[in-house]
Amino acid sequence: MSKYLTTVLLYHLFSFNDALIHPLGSKKISNISISRRTLLTIPPVALLTTSLRSPVLADGIPTRLSSALSERLRSVPFFAITTADGEQPYFTLSTKNGAPLAIFFSERADAEAALPKDPAAIVTSVSLEQAWSLVNDPNEKDNGGLFQLQSSRRQIVHANGNGGGKDLKLDVDGRVPLFFDRRVTLNDSDTFPLFLKLEDLERIYQKGIAGMSPEGRQVAGPVKVSVTTVDRAVAGLQDGSLGVAADKVIFVSSESF
Repeated sequence: MSKYLTTVLLYHLFSFNDALIHPLGSKKISNISISRRTLLTIPPVALLTTSLRSPVLADGIPTRLSSALSERLRSVPFFAITTADGEQPYFTLSTKNGAPLAIFFSERADAEAALPKDPAAIVTSVSLEQAWSLVNDPNEKDNGGLFQLQSSRRQIVHANGNGGGKDLKLDVDGRVPLFFDRRVTLNDSDTFPLFLKLEDLERIYQKGIAGMSPEGRQVAGPVKVSVTTVDRAVAGLQDGSLGVAADKVIFVSSESF
């Protein structure tokens, strides 16, 4: 069992309805495939050779995630800086080794703040499934560079102050924190929510205990925040080391596509 994530509920406190989370938009973006077009350079950023809207690869996404896990990641929005048609993301940064680096942001506001001055650049939503496949795709040369997930600085600060977050080294390697309270489940089921924003967990928790008696609220106490990361959760669900099926875990974001 992971030090940072266990799905064994200490005791069931309450369930929340997923309608309490801001509903996601209905916009769908097709899966990712690799384009062979020549890399375009627009100083100080570069355009990617990978299309965000091209047909899916024949065998699915490169990371070969299970269908249940892919479905979970598909419902979570991340945000890339792309050309106006939403086809080609920009490399706006570089690694310490000088490799071009494109960022998938967990919050739209952070992507908007990182927009280059190029008037053709816009913020485009993609699913975490798509972002994950590129972040973990080893074909750096074919893709034109590297990709990284990025949480907001606010959530990293939250994580570092709660539930062992400092041990997760969130300031390196593009690790995105996830927040949870082991006592909270979804819709009176055994489905376990992982929140990309601490504020969403806190808001849901407060709504959950609002209907309790004063004695019940006193027993429940404040939200008990634990922290893991997207990469740890995905890896554990994929290889079974968490001891829970992927369809029993959801990734919750109040961001909209």
